[in-house]
Amino acid sequence: MAKFFSSTFGKISGKHGTAVAATVKGVSILKVFTPPANPNSLGQKTQRLKFGMVTTALNPLRNIITVGFGSKDGFNQAVSIALRNAFLGNYPDFTINYSKVIVASGSLPQSSSALVSAQQDMNVLVNWDTTIWKNGTGLDDAQIAFLNADTQMVIFVEAQAKRQDGKFTAILPASWKGETIHTWLFFTTTDGQQSSVSQYLGTIVPA
Repeated sequence: MAKFFSSTFGKISGKHGTAVAATVKGVSILKVFTPPANPNSLGQKTQRLKFGMVTTALNPLRNIITVGFGSKDGFNQAVSIALRNAFLGNYPDFTINYSKVIVASGSLPQSSSALVSAQQDMNVLVNWDTTIWKNGTGLDDAQIAFLNADTQMVIFVEAQAKRQDGKFTAILPASWKGETIHTWLFFTTTDGQQSSVSQYLGTIVPA
């Protein structure tokens, strides 16, 4: 395996001949491609199915993941985490466990407790503990993500509340009434340079 930097081509990825180039944590690497002995084995089919499912599931969250991980490479990291942790069932009847999906990662502290609850008229209340832990401040931005997995629609409440506020009320679309909505919360510094690991708050059914 070789590491390389190219001022001409920038980051390089993909297969060319017997070599595979990829970028891992910002570092470009080059290694020899070894084809699987049996590309149609159960293991290979399982991996392909999981990869397709998880990229489809996370694609609506791509922009949020970019904010939460602090880079466009964050999507690949989120996919990798989900591939390892977010599947239930056996081939070919897999389902995705959204509670194991991470949309943000970093060293900022999470809230020690956080809840989401459906209110009247499509209002949704998100509450979190305002205790300030090491490296956090009351001015950290609260970032809230709502995903309607059935329609693949996402609402991102970006930096509309601070950690010190302890709560935020969002209004979801009327078309989401009666549907199951997944919710995540994470915090970022005001300059967006640092993030906390996202917290999955569970599902709500707005009414």
